[in-house]
Amino acid sequence: MNQAEFAATLGVAPKRYASWESDSSTPGKDLIAIARRIELAFGVPAAWTLGLNDNTPAGPGGPDGGISAEYAIRDSNPEPAD
Repeated sequence: MNQAEFAATLGVAPKRYASWESDSSTPGKDLIAIARRIELAFGVPAAWTLGLNDNTPAGPGGPDGGISAEYAIRDSNPEPAD
């Protein structure tokens, strides 16, 4: 899924989503709605997306509703961000 497709899934303009990725803006008051859209589209619990739950989502059917391995996002850079 590319950035434009993900933005469409979230119901936002691609430029708006791109600004979130580049840290030039944040979802602001829409943050909870965006987390809920992610939950509905991908099965990633909104509480986890919002950082309210430290448990990594389990696989499909797991205790948190789960996320399949195909949607798991991993940072390929092992070094912490600045």
